[in-house]
Amino acid sequence: MSKRPWWLLIAVIVAGAVRAPGISASEKGTLPRLETRVAEVAVFKDGYGFFVRSGKGPLEKGWTEFDLLPNACLGTVWVYTDRPEEALDLLVRGTRGIERTAKVVSLQRLLAANIGSRVVLLTYDQRRLAAGVLLYVSERTDPSTGEGAEPLILLEAEEGRVLSIGLGHVQGVEFREQPKVYRTIEPEKQPVLRAKVLTKREEAGLGLAYLQQGIRWLPSYLVGLKDEKRAIISLRATLVNEAEDLERTRLHLVIGVPHFSAKGELDPLGLQKALAATDEFREVGRAMMSQRAPAAARGYGGIAEEPAVLPVLPPVGELAGLEMEELYLYHKEDITLRKGERAQMVLLTGEVPYQHIYEWNADTGEEVWHCLKLTNTLKAPWTTGVAMTVKEGQPLGQDLLKYTPPGASTNLKVTQAPAIRVSRKEEEVSRSEPKRIGDNYWSLAIVKGELKLENYKKEGVEIEVEKTVNGKVESASDSAEIVVRPQVERGLNPVTGLKWKVSVAAGKSKILNYQYQVFVRV
Repeated sequence: MSKRPWWLLIAVIVAGAVRAPGISASEKGTLPRLETRVAEVAVFKDGYGFFVRSGKGPLEKGWTEFDLLPNACLGTVWVYTDRPEEALDLLVRGTRGIERTAKVVSLQRLLAANIGSRVVLLTYDQRRLAAGVLLYVSERTDPSTGEGAEPLILLEAEEGRVLSIGLGHVQGVEFREQPKVYRTIEPEKQPVLRAKVLTKREEAGLGLAYLQQGIRWLPSYLVGLKDEKRAIISLRATLVNEAEDLERTRLHLVIGVPHFSAKGELDPLGLQKALAATDEFREVGRAMMSQRAPAAARGYGGIAEEPAVLPVLPPVGELAGLEMEELYLYHKEDITLRKGERAQMVLLTGEVPYQHIYEWNADTGEEVWHCLKLTNTLKAPWTTGVAMTVKEGQPLGQDLLKYTPPGASTNLKVTQAPAIRVSRKEEEVSRSEPKRIGDNYWSLAIVKGELKLENYKKEGVEIEVEKTVNGKVESASDSAEIVVRPQVERGLNPVTGLKWKVSVAAGKSKILNYQYQVFVRV
């Protein structure tokens, strides 16, 4: 499988995405408003997505105004056109006045909303006070002093006469035509994103790309045992969308951990408040100004475990995927999912070899686990996710399947194995005279350990055993694998890991021996 640089992820998503709905010009005197939709989105497991919106429509001297201001992460907002030779000249976050109306709730508001209408003003006893065309109705507050004042009505009567009447003299009003019951109020200022492109065209396809939080996918597996050597593994993705509406969108579900160093900070061009005064922005800003590396991106969130169900395995097959260095992308076409909705889809189903294996971690207790050693013979890696094992439609167990690239193997826990009993013991066999090392006195102790395995099953088993000691291993039986991990903060003793893989016949037992030396402070 050919590999491509992971940064091509963005290029692959953006390429060809400028194909979306058109735009309609907004009110006279404003910029054309570009109506866009989410054409593509790369979804990561940690709750972030790289969105690509696109649209096509008229420009005004290269300017347009996007219909959406993204809630983007710092440094991830990009605007592009359908012609590579045309560059973005300017990207501006501004404001746009949105006209608002409200229902009238008083006589004064009703009259003010119907300036220019023919009316008959009525007194308290419903007598005719005056008739004519409404010219003006003042507010209840004097704008120059802020003091309360009785509203004033100007009415154009017959023969061009203009009457001035205090609202206090008016009890009702009679309209000669259907009155307006809504009034225009102060326009709402909404933030908008405007772009200027270096082009002479009057129409262009434009796109807006950005990384934002609010969308994630959760992997889960179904492992069905076909026989004693083959299993059917199925990977499904649960998509959680809390970001924005998706309509006929192409999804890229990403396996891997791309590095976005400012992933936790919001871009000042985005929907939220400017970050120039926040601690997070100052931290990233100082890093950029001093040319030092900023803080590392936050890690992945936890894997949400899904309830066990009786499964029906889908047919063998897998979606088209693309490998990019350390990333792998699954593609899913024509997805419509509103904000707040969830969806589940099958990404791959394949037949793989497995073998029964037993695990005992002697550091954690005396529990032995029956596991499946699964070998990934498929084209795509297995991402970390919960996996349920079933046999003949019945669940056997559920545990976490760890990341497994093609060609590698992994152990999946199924259930505990009480028919395999284990025990452990250690004893100190010698200790040297204390010697001064640094500021303390230390003795060198020799410790012998024994791990006992007893198989009460009717067939032989293979068991993988792990044990960790604080010290230097001198010897270990049965060709144990020894891995030394120096720990400076732990003083003189390294941390040493021991691993065995042994066979125990039915009804038989096996003893694993090891010996190590450890410095003890006295």
